Amino acid sequence: MRRGGRPDMSDILHCGFVAVVGRPNVGKSTLL
Repeated sequence: MRRGGRPDMSDILHCGFVAVVGRPNVGKSTLL
């Protein structure tokens, strides 16, 4: 992890975005 291992908003959003794109069905069910 960068920045001393402290996650920031961009990293969290990026991980969520990758998760939604990688698993669209899981992402949609989670968001809805």
